Amino acid sequence: MPAGWRNHREGDCQSHSRWKSMSRTPKLYRVAARIVEALNQMPQSVQPLLASAHYPNKGQLAALVTRVAQKLQVLEAVVTQSSLLEQGVPKPITLVLVHEVLFGSRPLHSGICPRIDQVLACRPQLEKALAAVPQAEKAPLPRYARVNTLLLNTSTVIQQLEEAGFTRIRYPRRRGLAWFLERVCRLEPHEFLKDFHLRDWLVFGKGARLTQLDLVHKAQLLLQDKASGMAVVALDPWPGAVLLDACAAPGMKTSYAAALMQNTGHILAVDKCGERLQALRDLMQVGGFKSICKVQEADFLDLDPSAEPQCASELILVDPSCSGSGLCGRLGRELDAHSDEGRDRLRRLSCVQAMLLKHALRFPHCKRVVYSTCSVHKQENEDVVAEVLTWSKGQFVLAHALPELPTRGLGPLGDHCVRMEAKSSLTRGFFLAVLERAAGH
Repeated sequence: MPAGWRNHREGDCQSHSRWKSMSRTPKLYRVAARIVEALNQMPQSVQPLLASAHYPNKGQLAALVTRVAQKLQVLEAVVTQSSLLEQGVPKPITLVLVHEVLFGSRPLHSGICPRIDQVLACRPQLEKALAAVPQAEKAPLPRYARVNTLLLNTSTVIQQLEEAGFTRIRYPRRRGLAWFLERVCRLEPHEFLKDFHLRDWLVFGKGARLTQLDLVHKAQLLLQDKASGMAVVALDPWPGAVLLDACAAPGMKTSYAAALMQNTGHILAVDKCGERLQALRDLMQVGGFKSICKVQEADFLDLDPSAEPQCASELILVDPSCSGSGLCGRLGRELDAHSDEGRDRLRRLSCVQAMLLKHALRFPHCKRVVYSTCSVHKQENEDVVAEVLTWSKGQFVLAHALPELPTRGLGPLGDHCVRMEAKSSLTRGFFLAVLERAAGH
């Protein structure tokens, strides 16, 4: 079982007592803090968390969570210099309230609740710490959004965005990727481009106010990092395919696969975490792909490759729990790969990751498997792929994944793998490899 899932469950009792002590804190901040904590415990898309949150004003909640995420590194640096954590204030609610004190559009006043009083009392300390944070500490990535072509076409979405006040920037592809990336860095919050690589994907400037759009609320425009979409493109699902998503929740890759399959064929979406699967079910309902997708709460390792319906799977996507080291501005303490603790955690993670990938190769009709992580560590990426290829004894080979992408992997297998990261790709850190069944096997 992936370590991230175990840790999440082991911490439930402690988490309950901490949240109980916050009961007088306004609900908006409590719910936002819960989402912040969920993002810390398990790398995932924020959109399903927002959809399943028990808060009536989804736009207000989404705007707050987005603003906190955009300033996360600055907030981390400021909070670390304060005494708030020593006073017992949980880190997620601390980050949310400190954001509101330092950057909120409306001033917070004392007397609302004890937590806010604690943060306000530290305001001079927080402002001093903020002044010491280098301006380059936080360079937000652009915002990526995928048109849900199961509901609307891209032309209609662009028209509605322009009617909402956004400006589309057109560019000639002949200028190349370097020009495109440089232009993306100069996008204003109200500007957007069509993505250079991915059809039906749009790129918006930093600070774009997307979460309040009806297009987003209706799942017609899905907020998804470009790197995660590349894993589905590498899998290359065709209309009518039979696809198994092995670690499916919260469902953004599943949804994209359904779109590329033009809502035909069959998808089995498997995940062990029932709470996260609910987010996938919610997305199925509003996202237009419930007719081809079956959801199963199960550990992928417990699936019998020879049993129906999974025995018919032709394509398998394996995107397991990982260290999350590629997530820009991820909450919590970074994993130190050179410490004893860090090496031990990477060893445990890579062991589970290799087990999952090996299990995917056991499905008798599987033609292609994509393995992906949001980790930057070679131990979770190229090393896992190398181990599994050796184990397969020639039944599967490493395909040349997405050859049009210039950012490749590390080591002897690196040229066949893809790595993406903030500096060269303007995305979060991501890795993917494609394994295909060898001829005659």
